[in-house]
Amino acid sequence: MHWRNALSKQITGKDFVTPLFLLVICFFSFGLKLWQQGFYLDDWSALAAAKLLGLPNMPYYYLHDNRPLSAWTYQLFVPLLGYRPINWQIFAFLERYLTTLGMWWAFCGLWPQHRQRVTCAAVLFAVYPVFLQTPTAVTFHQIMLQYVLYFVSLGAMIRAVNAKKFGWLLHLLAIGSLATSLTLTEFYLGIELLRPVVLWLALSTYQGYKQRAIETIKNWLPYALLLGIYVVWRIYFMEVPIKDRNMPYMLYDLVRHFETTFPQLVKMVIEDMTTILFTTWQKNTAQLLRNIQQGVNLDEWLAALAGGIVAILYLLRQEHKTSSRRTWQIQALAVGAIAALLGPIPGWMIGRQSTSIAPYDDRFALASMFGAAIFIAALFDILIRPWVVKIVLLNLLAVVAIGSNLINANAYIGSWQKQRDFYWQLTWRAPYIQPLTAIWAADESFSYMGSWATSGAINLLYPKVEHPRYVMYWYFNIRDFDGRMDEFLNGTEIYYRHNTLEFDIPSTDTIGTYFEPQLGSCLWVMGAEHVNNMVIPEISRTTVAVSNLSRIGEQTTPGYPPPETFGQEPEHTWCFYYQKAELARQFSHWDKAIALWEEAQQKGFSPAYGVELLPFIESFAQSGDWEKAKSLSLQANSLAGSPQTMLCSLWQRIVQSTPPSPERETAFQAMRRELSCP
Repeated sequence: MHWRNALSKQITGKDFVTPLFLLVICFFSFGLKLWQQGFYLDDWSALAAAKLLGLPNMPYYYLHDNRPLSAWTYQLFVPLLGYRPINWQIFAFLERYLTTLGMWWAFCGLWPQHRQRVTCAAVLFAVYPVFLQTPTAVTFHQIMLQYVLYFVSLGAMIRAVNAKKFGWLLHLLAIGSLATSLTLTEFYLGIELLRPVVLWLALSTYQGYKQRAIETIKNWLPYALLLGIYVVWRIYFMEVPIKDRNMPYMLYDLVRHFETTFPQLVKMVIEDMTTILFTTWQKNTAQLLRNIQQGVNLDEWLAALAGGIVAILYLLRQEHKTSSRRTWQIQALAVGAIAALLGPIPGWMIGRQSTSIAPYDDRFALASMFGAAIFIAALFDILIRPWVVKIVLLNLLAVVAIGSNLINANAYIGSWQKQRDFYWQLTWRAPYIQPLTAIWAADESFSYMGSWATSGAINLLYPKVEHPRYVMYWYFNIRDFDGRMDEFLNGTEIYYRHNTLEFDIPSTDTIGTYFEPQLGSCLWVMGAEHVNNMVIPEISRTTVAVSNLSRIGEQTTPGYPPPETFGQEPEHTWCFYYQKAELARQFSHWDKAIALWEEAQQKGFSPAYGVELLPFIESFAQSGDWEKAKSLSLQANSLAGSPQTMLCSLWQRIVQSTPPSPERETAFQAMRRELSCP
């Protein structure tokens, strides 16, 4: 038992309260809204690949993503977490917390006499607002897991070099954590170069510089060797079937065209460091002041203030030592600056930066966050001497960060709510879609998504169909064919690919959609009659003639949409009745559509757009209730969108498809006059 107690003391230290405090801070920033969030971006394509290809084939999928070793996390966690968003969101929160805890633990090992100052830095790191994609839980679970492994490796190494016993066991833990991390991504290769700096500081008991340098190199050697083997394999020996988008092309350009590439690199470095260390705080503070002035997002800022007060009250009770304060300030400032500078190197080497205008590139700042937090904490320690003032000002930054993270979570929640609205309305309108069908819209319908992501979601929305090569459904932007519209209208080939997920059909096997619920409309699954719908974009009116509604069927499959992924079916409001009426109209179930209208009226539901009355107008006309068809037509023409031309076309079609009668002729002529039809 003695060796276990000794090892436990080396690993844990004596502070059991601060980890709970850091958990509370993380909860204020990322836990308050996690149950309202869902899946986004590559979450969908990864989960679709796991479902469609099967977990044993995930290495092949990630081979096409240039990371052939990384599939093991999906093979481990998908069976555990499943396809339920809340499970992945809780997991992402725990990873964020463990990353914070790991950073605190590692640097308490380096600076054991300054645990309270490390705790201040850990608070800033926990909420640092430069990386805003934490809700994309499936996509970033590997990168956050790597962060945890990095701090486990760093902390174990620090304790190993000063351990009187069992140091070799801690070194094994550190090397094993590094090796596991290297199977995932390249995001942390830059900050691995911080390791010899940390070793030098950890070996402070060696008096002579020469002996200290020798010990530093000796202890760093196994880590450097492992890192070197990985880099050589990654650059020269790893074979992938497609172009490797993560090759260090900018590094090659530095060698070949130094005079032009170096100034470009310097510019990227300055821009990223300015943003990571300073501008992000300026931007978020300005947002706070603007929101307070306008009276918006006040609940989020009150929650942030509560988190800040908790942090202030806890940190003020911490014992703060002044001995060797200057030494810590110099070391922390240097370590923080070096770590912040090393973090984005993998991004810079492929020509990317966290301040890029490209969406989602803030991930390249992720590895810098702990260095930036240490740097800012050290800077405050140097500039502000009174402990109380220092704590209050540092935690005002934490308030700004927590509030910004909560507001960012609101944006993701809005995207998830809109996604779920779309998915459920689509399945109400189209409970079955023939395999190998594409769905298109004129613009990206959801934030924090992409066509491949929505495609992944739709492939989970409907039952799996076995196929040796293709996925069954795809979602794309019709503007992809802008300039080639004649080809599209004539049945051109549609081909898309995301890693190993392929899709290939003629353009005649597509369905057009329009979805802008913020304007008050339902999802419109568009047929040829929408060619005169002036609400939809012009490119949709041009293309909708080939929207093939015959791809839609009435049959349903029990268990779809999967409630674990898409949630329980939402309350039936107007859009439910509209979608079901459109489905009934497609299959000439006129009585069913009329029953839906009557039920919607009993519940007080009505549309905002006149186009959503068309299936009911046609159903009443086909059933011989001409007076009701006329009154609904007039109502439709008075609503938003003014579908006058669509109503004229509808009545022309009704006349052609119903048996002649005096009542029909009277109604038709009356509507021609009222609508000024030609």
